[in-house]
Amino acid sequence: MNDPLLPLMGRPVEVEVTGPFYIAGLMADLGPDVTVVQSGEQFYYIPLLHIHAVQPGNSGEDSFMDGKTELPHEAVADPISFRKMLMHAKGQFIEMNVTGRDSIHGCVTAIMNDYVEFYSPVFGTVYVLIEHIKFIVPHTGSSAPYGLKTVPYPVHPSRLDLSRTFRQQLQKSVGDVVVMDLCHNPDKIGMLRSADDQWAELIRSDGTAIKLNIRHVKSFARPPGPQGA
Repeated sequence: MNDPLLPLMGRPVEVEVTGPFYIAGLMADLGPDVTVVQSGEQFYYIPLLHIHAVQPGNSGEDSFMDGKTELPHEAVADPISFRKMLMHAKGQFIEMNVTGRDSIHGCVTAIMNDYVEFYSPVFGTVYVLIEHIKFIVPHTGSSAPYGLKTVPYPVHPSRLDLSRTFRQQLQKSVGDVVVMDLCHNPDKIGMLRSADDQWAELIRSDGTAIKLNIRHVKSFARPPGPQGA
């Protein structure tokens, strides 16, 4: 079956992504669950799950390519897929958008069944559900984010052993303070009192409790400090 996006390959496009926000550039590659849009020197790997609409861009716009044609994923076997790209990006600096608002910068350190372990110099270790990743952008250039050296990368291994699923990993943090969804919602910061297959209960800073539907939790992190193992 022909892919309806295939006629747009190699052409300028504007892509509406969950947020909503828009990414304009050249459609550089296409896979069964991901498309690649090049804008200047950046390559956006966007899961089709989060693409709301695609339309032709300005054909007279020549700033998207910026003379760069080599794809960062050339070593990935065809056909390209989003999971293959995550595996290819492991250990490399990338930008990852999770919330539809702000991105985090850092490095994928592990890939499990339905989530990734991500090290951010700002947030520490973050566990991110793969289905909520809006896009990733491999870092280009000779310098690393925040002025850090590319080698050695300052990865601090998590104190938590990795479970196969995101929910199991969250359950390991019962009794600890957690930050969900990158601090964007104060109701998602607190001590995790309980977590089952559907609900998590947090105790907020004022001592009140709130129950959260885990289905709508995109990521969580445990702030550094003297918490449990």
